[in-house]
Amino acid sequence: MPFLSLAVSALLAGADPAAEELRRSARAWEARDRLDLARQSLERLAALRGSGAEDLQLLGELLLRQGDLPGAQSALRRLETLSPASDSARALATEVRVASQDRLALASVHRLAQTGRGDQIRAALEKVFPDGAPNGATGIEYYELLAAAPDGRKQARDGLWQLSLQHPRDPRYVVRSEEHTSELQTH
Repeated sequence: MPFLSLAVSALLAGADPAAEELRRSARAWEARDRLDLARQSLERLAALRGSGAEDLQLLGELLLRQGDLPGAQSALRRLETLSPASDSARALATEVRVASQDRLALASVHRLAQTGRGDQIRAALEKVFPDGAPNGATGIEYYELLAAAPDGRKQARDGLWQLSLQHPRDPRYVVRSEEHTSELQTH
C-alpha cells in the first residue's frame, strides 16, 4: 500500500512516477560511483515521453564525465531540438564546448591554481567563460577554481550556494556549497 500512496501523491503533484524513480535511481548509482548504471537510468529517462530538458542535461553531463564526448554532443543536439532556449541547453552547450574546444584552456586554469598563481585565475576564467559562471556541473569547477583567487572564496561560496538553490535535488551542488561554507568559517 505505501507504493500506491507514493504513486498517487506523485500523480497529484503532476510528476511521472516512472520518471521520478529513474531520476532517483540515477542519483543513487552515481553516488555509488556506478556511472554505467546511472547512465542506463538516465538513457531510459530521456526516452520517456515525460522527460524534460534537465533530464537530457543530466545525461549529457554524465556522458562528459565518462569521457563520451560524441554521446554528450548527441544529447546536446536532442536537448537543443527539445528546448533550444532553455537554461539546460545553454549549460550543456557550455560544458560540451569546455570539454572539447576549451579543454586545454581550462587545464591551464587548473595549473594556475596548483602552482599558487591565484592572481591570474580570474582573467584565465574569463577567457574560458566569457559569459560568466556556467550554470551546470562545470559551474562547480568554475567556483572551486575561483576560490583559489585572492578574494575569490566568498564569491565562490555564494556562487555554489546559488547553484545548490537552482539544483536542490542534486547532491553535487549541495555538498560542494556546504564544504565551501564550512571552509570559509574555519579561515
